[in-house]
Amino acid sequence: MRHLVHPRLHVRGFVAVGAAVFCAVGAAPAPSLAGVAYRFTGTVVLSRGSTRLVYKQFDRSDAGGQDIVQFHEFPPASLESRNISAVSSAGPGYLSVSAHADITKTDIGGFSITENLTGDAFAGVTWDDVVVSGPPGTTLTSFNLALDGSLIAGAPAQATASSNAQLTFYYNNDNIGGGAYVRNVSSGSTTVTANGSLSNFPANPIIASPFFQVPTNTPLKIGIGLSANARVSLNLSLTGNPAANSDFGHTLTLATDRPVFILPPGYTVNSVQAGIVNNSFKRPCPADFNNDTRVDDADFQIFVVAYDLLDCADPAMPPLCPADLNLSTAVDDADFQQFVAAYNELLCP
Repeated sequence: MRHLVHPRLHVRGFVAVGAAVFCAVGAAPAPSLAGVAYRFTGTVVLSRGSTRLVYKQFDRSDAGGQDIVQFHEFPPASLESRNISAVSSAGPGYLSVSAHADITKTDIGGFSITENLTGDAFAGVTWDDVVVSGPPGTTLTSFNLALDGSLIAGAPAQATASSNAQLTFYYNNDNIGGGAYVRNVSSGSTTVTANGSLSNFPANPIIASPFFQVPTNTPLKIGIGLSANARVSLNLSLTGNPAANSDFGHTLTLATDRPVFILPPGYTVNSVQAGIVNNSFKRPCPADFNNDTRVDDADFQIFVVAYDLLDCADPAMPPLCPADLNLSTAVDDADFQQFVAAYNELLCP
């Protein structure tokens, strides 16, 4: 194990590495946003029986934005504690969603009515300049994404909890398929199911869309949607602490370790909007591990853990080894130099 000594945590410019060095290591130019459509939403709901008591939401479409909607209630304002939240973000190269719900009731007795807490988050993007270049006509294709996230749900036998994530692919505004990953706890029993494009998640973080037929040498409209849901229920005459968390805040991106589109020989793909060059994608700001459009101390804390592990094959390394900035299969001093350059710049390109 190695231990990285961080020279400073709050003073920028501690290593004289210029912006030109950062550009030289392969950071993609900022893509044109003409024709790109982003949307990210969040909703929290608290209901008792059929009566909705709390409803909050946001609905935004600004590139690189992030928002959160939440509801919290604690004693003495209430005999029970309640927490609901939904967070989402969308920007060049990524989508991010997380949802949480929990209730804690410790006092015995009360009205026999079921309370439901739900958090929902969604993020989506469409590009309309994706061109499959090749022989005239049509071809079958599929495209690869990289997804990182987790589901947590727990509840006593007298309560329920569920968390799930859903992924949807679009071509010319038509839903061409997707998948779901679900953890559900009911009557003291836990079930985990995954289907469609998420059938092998989380064991395999590379997610492929269904195959679809496209014309060559003409702009296509391609879209992705990712949602997260967390829900808990408890009868208020009972005690319990059901909790659910669907955390896909570490991002969904186009795959960076392989061709983006699966194509026959003689074909390739380009998209200025999606940042695809010759069927390859590089994240516009690869050192921004938490997708907040800044490379700062929060990203350093993520990097230093990976640097200490070193080997991308280490089971403790995050999926796809995002801190391996030069794709050498190890997080070493070369990656540190790249990270320092981005850290020195602070704001993503």
